[in-house]
Amino acid sequence: MLYLNPTKRRLGVETVGAEEEIMDLYDALLELIECADGIDDEGVVNLTDTNAHLFDFLDLLRHPEPIPEEYLAPAETPSKRGKPSATPESETDEPGRPKVLAFPGVTLDEVGKEADEEETDVDDDVDDLDIDGFIKNADLPDDIIAALEEFRATGKLSDALDGDDESLFVDDDLMVRMIWPEAVHLAFTLNEYLGWSASARDAAWAREIRWRPAYGTVLRYQAQLIDCICDALPEKQADQARELLESPKVSVKDICFQYIDLLNEEFVLATAKRRKAMLGPVIAEIAKSGPRNEKIRKEAEAKARELDCPVEEISFTGEMPADLEW
Repeated sequence: MLYLNPTKRRLGVETVGAEEEIMDLYDALLELIECADGIDDEGVVNLTDTNAHLFDFLDLLRHPEPIPEEYLAPAETPSKRGKPSATPESETDEPGRPKVLAFPGVTLDEVGKEADEEETDVDDDVDDLDIDGFIKNADLPDDIIAALEEFRATGKLSDALDGDDESLFVDDDLMVRMIWPEAVHLAFTLNEYLGWSASARDAAWAREIRWRPAYGTVLRYQAQLIDCICDALPEKQADQARELLESPKVSVKDICFQYIDLLNEEFVLATAKRRKAMLGPVIAEIAKSGPRNEKIRKEAEAKARELDCPVEEISFTGEMPADLEW
């Protein structure tokens, strides 16, 4: 089973699970996209404005990370953060998007600026643990045992039943991480590909897909994703967010993916305290497809005409740091 958790510094959400489970989700998502968007003469799924970020998520699923060492490493050990560079595997890779455009005229939003204090409740002080095979609980300090039990509850460790249930081992789970705006946009996008949104409800493919096993796989993940997003919000905001995320009236077909890239950059550059205040307004802004989205869309379309290429090949390039503080 896949587990979804907010990341430690509130930058986004992590999906944790076995490689087989991650690839099952990949196959199911690809089947839904093929059914909805069709395949071109070369056997490649058509790239659209709506599925561009969904392809980015598929690429993450194809290249999951190991569980970061910072989960079990001592505080003085440098952490390994950020997603690994993905090397194209073959000509069968999904279509990519070149990074060719910046938007110097766009002003970053100041949502959450009032919460500009640095996050102080992040605890990186985890005792060192060198795990090689099985470890008897009796050989470990009590605080280490408690830490292992906590990680096991979130899917990062599991029982190794050896007859007396006294052992724990590091699971072979892998991880995929998304920044909050792209995770929110993914949740809205999955509504389109599950046939929930008003723009998809009457389509023939939306009626057909409900009878495929892939539908259940994506539906289960979608339910977990919405729960994870709402759990990261205060109770009142969580209720409002859930209403938007589950509403069939909301469609993100008019959202350009370059706008989501801009929101990602805003989250990365904010402090952990600001991110907590930004998440709720960002959900509402994506749902409403506001003026900033239209401004970026017009600039992207103008650049596409200048370069004589499809607008789907124009990507926002911002100030994203190489190492993300997840």
